[in-house]
Amino acid sequence: MHKNNNRFARNCQRHRQLMHFHTLTPRLKTLRLIISALFAPSLFMQSLYAHETIDNTNATANTATKVETREETTAATSQLVTLPSVASQYGVSRKTLLAAEATDANPQGVSDAAKANAKTLSKDKGSNNLPIDVKLNEIKVRAKRFHEIGPLPGLGLTKDEIPGNVQSITAKEIKESHSLSITDLMNKKLQSVTVNDYQGNPFMMDVQYRGFTAGPQIGTPQGLSVFFDGIRVNEPFGDVVNWDLIPMNALAGVDVFPGSNPIFGLGTLGGAFTVKTKDGFNNDGVDAEILAGSYGRKQLQVSGGTNNGTFALFGAGNFFLEDGWRDNSPSKVNQFFGKASYRGEKLDLNLSTLLVGTDLVGNGLLPSEMYKQDPSSVFSSPDTTKNKLIQFQLSGAFQVNDNFNITGQVYNRNSKRHSVGSDVYTEFSDGEYIVAPKNIASGDQLTCLHNSHNKYGIPDYYLVEEPSNIGDIAAAVAAGDTSDPLYDIYLNNNQVKFLVDYSYNYDFVTPVDTSLIEDTFNKDLPIYYANFVHQEFNFWKNSGASLTIPEDQQALVRPITSPNLPDGSATEFSYIGGSKGPTLNDPAGPVSVSNSSLDYFYTPNGDGTFNKHIILTIRARNLEKCGEAISRIDANGHPVYGTPNNNAPGYGTYDPVTGLLKVVDGAFDTYGGGTVIEGVPTAVITENTIDQLVKGSAVQFNWNLDHHKFMVGASIDSASADYNTTQRLGFLDAKRNAYFDPQQALDAYIAANEGGEIRNNDFDGTSLTKSIYASETWSPIETLHVTGALRYNQTKVKNTLAVRESASLYDTPLHAYPAYPDTIGICPNGNCNGVPTGYHKLNLTSLLNKPATEKYSYYSLNPSLGATWQASPQLNIFGNVAQGTRTPSVVELGCALGRRKNPDGSESVYGPGRTCSLPSALSGDPYLPQIKATTYDIGLRGTMNKAWGLDNVEWNLGAYRTDLRDDIYLVSLGPGRD
Repeated sequence: MHKNNNRFARNCQRHRQLMHFHTLTPRLKTLRLIISALFAPSLFMQSLYAHETIDNTNATANTATKVETREETTAATSQLVTLPSVASQYGVSRKTLLAAEATDANPQGVSDAAKANAKTLSKDKGSNNLPIDVKLNEIKVRAKRFHEIGPLPGLGLTKDEIPGNVQSITAKEIKESHSLSITDLMNKKLQSVTVNDYQGNPFMMDVQYRGFTAGPQIGTPQGLSVFFDGIRVNEPFGDVVNWDLIPMNALAGVDVFPGSNPIFGLGTLGGAFTVKTKDGFNNDGVDAEILAGSYGRKQLQVSGGTNNGTFALFGAGNFFLEDGWRDNSPSKVNQFFGKASYRGEKLDLNLSTLLVGTDLVGNGLLPSEMYKQDPSSVFSSPDTTKNKLIQFQLSGAFQVNDNFNITGQVYNRNSKRHSVGSDVYTEFSDGEYIVAPKNIASGDQLTCLHNSHNKYGIPDYYLVEEPSNIGDIAAAVAAGDTSDPLYDIYLNNNQVKFLVDYSYNYDFVTPVDTSLIEDTFNKDLPIYYANFVHQEFNFWKNSGASLTIPEDQQALVRPITSPNLPDGSATEFSYIGGSKGPTLNDPAGPVSVSNSSLDYFYTPNGDGTFNKHIILTIRARNLEKCGEAISRIDANGHPVYGTPNNNAPGYGTYDPVTGLLKVVDGAFDTYGGGTVIEGVPTAVITENTIDQLVKGSAVQFNWNLDHHKFMVGASIDSASADYNTTQRLGFLDAKRNAYFDPQQALDAYIAANEGGEIRNNDFDGTSLTKSIYASETWSPIETLHVTGALRYNQTKVKNTLAVRESASLYDTPLHAYPAYPDTIGICPNGNCNGVPTGYHKLNLTSLLNKPATEKYSYYSLNPSLGATWQASPQLNIFGNVAQGTRTPSVVELGCALGRRKNPDGSESVYGPGRTCSLPSALSGDPYLPQIKATTYDIGLRGTMNKAWGLDNVEWNLGAYRTDLRDDIYLVSLGPGRD
């Protein structure tokens, strides 16, 4: 029998689910062979081997009595088909014959009119131009499904050739499952897969597989890789997977590869999930489905495709709305996937786009006591996450020959995430004594106004010189020993007399007499000290404003420091205190000696000794009104002066009945004034914004030989992530729904008022990963397959992080940024017009420390080795060992708690460093080694024709172990810090 070989790769691609092979006999003797296989959705995801012998006992003399058809669909889908020798008599190409349908020819005669009529009746309207007298019959044969074994198509193995428990979900199973999300689908269909619905939203679940996780929560240790048409969709910020960005009705299949498979690249510690999408060649027509359910659930799924044999279009849309079964938990999902495809003789191209916008509410966990009362309630809300995705991909394949093909892709993936989290604000109850602030009433003056007639722009002052033996002089005066020479110094030196009378021997009754020191009024100061005083005055005049200056910038704001005495007799050569007001027991008078005498500087005498000069600040002109001075008003309406303090009662709220102070936390209500204060914030609202951009390209070379399946590939992926977070204070309604209302908030709580957003972080990170990999499957005999793989990765990470000013492991709480009034106001030449006396709004733009940049480099070489043995037609045995790695994500490197050495050089401790408040806030920033996972996998699998009344039962049994080294976990450091 004469044999002709013909390739028809393109036809295989057009008929993925049902592939057609035709053998022809003259006139009415026609056989049609259809081999139906469980093909994967993409062009290069299928490989098929079929051997079928067909006997035609009624063939005529010139008909082949035996037709042997052998198909080999490799990753490039080329086939060898034997046709009968008479096939050439029809005058059309073998490709046309092989692509023909049974309705493409109708035996109605040989005239031109009959032929024309036949063309109008045929399925392809005569485009194949088949002879009229050809009739096609069909035979169906089922064969094994092939799986792509790498991120790119091009090389496929049957399940029996893969040393691992590969699982698959077909497009038919996806459709029939009616699953709302891909996490729900995998939970239903796959072994070893569970989900964690910690947010109470079906699109925000964590997926656990073999103890590893892939989910949307930043801070969760991620150990699974997820690929969408060859694009790794683990986001660069935290390596998380946003399952809500994958449209269900665009999927043609899902495959799960277990273990630390190095071929799938970084992040594959416990396994890899690959999803493939549909195209217009295999999904002709329109499919639409409308679903509705309780709690306002509505969903529309529509998809459609068309093709002309060379070009194809496919589109899928998924639109979902629900109110949610819990309080205040609506969600909205809009997903669109589109693909344009071209298929030529050797070249295939696909251009696809994925556009997604979701608005999800996941109100998190609920205390058990509240759950018992009402399972649908929430502890605090809303907790919303909005995701947006714009993704483009160009992929292609070139069939060089029957055994060799090249595949590749380039892609651009831009995702944005904006989340708002609402929580009960509990920072008031952390052991602090906090007086409830008051709003400013008409006429209130909380700032003490000081006249300034000096050239330094500081409050007017007296400059008094204090001798080094002032203590001895005061003792002599107290003893009344007029014969003591020290007593003469007291009598003859007005400045000494002033200090002895009103400081050392003061009776706290006699008013201070400044006539003794009038000649020292606004006396010149040394230039260095005048600058020092001016610097300290500006820094401390508002204690709240000083909180907004980051620690690493305070040296720039306060460059002048106090020198030590040369002989070490004093700790500071010069000093100025932060306050200029009176102390509690000073009588009313022009100066406060006991308070202001803390401000001083020294000058040398020339004999090795030093004289001390004390600055005595003149009291404020509005002393009876300014808030720093007044603790409260007594029963007679007279002010009672108190010690200046950030929580000074002068800023406090009083109970109108008892006249006692109110405090925010009842546990510290030592005054007895009560704790119900209107306008004190009860909620904290946190906003996180993450912008991520990933660009990449890859190429893969595939050889499909009789005894070897070999591939070599390379990829490069560039990722960037920008992150920032802000917080503000708000209020909770009766259902613990948080809201922002500046009109309700007390004026002092700047974070609860307009423009009071507190910035926690300004973060951006980039990473560049370059990889090369190879895989070889050797089949020395038909029943034994040995697979080895190797991948080399090089990753470089660069992070820049600016964090809020706190230098401890705990952030400064938001209520600790009050709108304090200025302690002191300056009235130049006695003119106080325009000098503010109320709450001073802080400059919140300066809260972040100077950005710090860090760079990291990682290298890894990961191997795997495994084998499968077909012990019998019904039993397959496999074993495999593989190693995978995951580099720390940009968020883990930017905000990680690391080991630091003690000051004495002893072994490391977890010490405080610069901190960051990321969604799962870690702190410090050490170098983190990459995580390494080694998986050992053995198992059995097989089929049983008859079992428990069922046909074709598939079973598997396996055992595995994964060893991790240098894993990274979320650690709680305290309230609000993880």
